[in-house]
Parts: sequence; C-alpha cells; structure tokens
Amino acid sequence: MVGRVLLAAGLIVGLAGTLSAQMYRGPMQGRQPGMGMQGRQIDLQGTVEGAGRGTIIVLDDRNQRWQVSVPAAATVHVTGAIPASMLRSGLVVEFQTEIDNRGVAKAKVDELTVTTVRRDKLPGLYPAGDGGGFGGQAAAQPGPNNGGAANAGPNAKRAKKPATAAAKNAVAAGTYRVLGSLIVGRNGALSLHAGRTLVQFELADDPKIGIDASDFTFVRRGNKISVKGMANRMGVAMAQEVKVDLGDATGGAGAKKKDPKPQDPKQPDGGLPQPARDK
Repeated sequence: MVGRVLLAAGLIVGLAGTLSAQMYRGPMQGRQPGMGMQGRQIDLQGTVEGAGRGTIIVLDDRNQRWQVSVPAAATVHVTGAIPASMLRSGLVVEFQTEIDNRGVAKAKVDELTVTTVRRDKLPGLYPAGDGGGFGGQAAAQPGPNNGGAANAGPNAKRAKKPATAAAKNAVAAGTYRVLGSLIVGRNGALSLHAGRTLVQFELADDPKIGIDASDFTFVRRGNKISVKGMANRMGVAMAQEVKVDLGDATGGAGAKKKDPKPQDPKQPDGGLPQPARDK
C-alpha cells in the first residue's frame, strides 16, 4: 500500500515538473538570446546626436533618443563627400590613374574616394579595364631580389649592388586602380603606399572626393543615419546594420564654408566606434 502511494506521488511530481518546463519555454520561443523578454527588431531613421567608442546616440524621426551599441560584427556603411582640405595621412584612399615606371602619376587626380580596407579590397595596384573593381589579382609589386620586379623566384640572382630607391619602386607603367594609405607631406605633396609600391600624385584644382567607408572617422552631429538591430527596451538598442549619410560637406564649388572636423582629430578613428570591415 505504501509503495503504491509513493509511486503515485512520484508520477504527480514528474507531471507537474514537465508542465512547468513547457509553460516556461513557451513564451521565450522565437526570441534571440541575450535580448531579454522585451527584445524586438527595430529600424530607426534619424540623425546623429553624438558618439563614443562602441556607442552612437541617435535621435529618431519621432524625437526619441536612442543609445545604440555598435558591436564588431555590425555592418557599417558611411557615404558622402568632403573637401580636399580634410584629407590627412593615414586615411585609406582609392583612385584610378596612369603611372610611369617609377610610380608617379602622369596627370592630376580629379576623383578620389576615402574607403576602408576589406578582405576583398586590399592595398595594391589593380589593372584598369576590369570594371574598376578590386576582385582581380593585384599587379606585380616591386621585389627585393631584382631591383624592383615582382615575383622573383627563389633561384633569382641577387643584385651585385644595392638597388636605388627608384629601382626598388619600379613597376610596369600603365593605368591602374590604386588603393593604399595616404601620406600628406609638409609641403602638401601627396603619395600613398599601394602594397609595396609608393605612388606619387597631385590633386586637380577642384577634385571630387567621396566617402565610401565602413568606419565613423568623419561622422558628426546632424548626419542622417539609419539603424537596424534589436532593442531590449525603449531607447536602448544593439546595431546589426548602420548607414550614415554625410551629405556634401564641400558646400559646392567656390563655397567659403568652414570645413567640418571629425569627432576627435587627435585619434585616427575619430574617437568613434570601429566595427568590423565589410566582408
């Protein structure tokens, strides 16, 4: 008799535990981990109010202020135009030009884009005529064993005399898409490291300089922004995708506007969050 009572009690306890587990799991189905009970998808449209490392403040079109975390995995796309006076050393730029065998551009560059290095967009020289993209193989880069020619094999003979600086920078003359880190000299001379090649160039009198990047270097208060992500409560969100439109900061040809400054010109990244580069 006692055994039957104990068995019945065990069955009742087991059934109650199963029902409790099912009732607990039910409301959480479909929710993303880490977002809590109130996690929901958001699509914000608004303007930038401010920014700090890893965080950006957004004022949406309903006048609601949002604190948005920008994790490393977020996709970020920043576009716009800036005046030439905002170019500085360390920026990654790209343009198309014809260069001689010393890496010197034969004509002034009238169009240049500030961009971000990605896995499919690495510094170097890329032959023009393939759609202007960076998906193809980079052109031969100067090598150490043959006075500048690239891809010298392991059995290549070493030069008897040290190669001159010009020889070390030797490259096949031609028209290329150039991508690399910008160097602004004291006298305003411009060059960039495109892989192992140093490319020297001059800007045209009224160049078109665009931004197509995945960092916040030039983002400032008032820029238009859209954010897609998850919110765990009103006013707090985590970004999955961020798009910022800088507009045209040049003010048009001949305009005498004061150049807008990055958030923090003392820091290479402007003191703003640096998400992972586009993949």
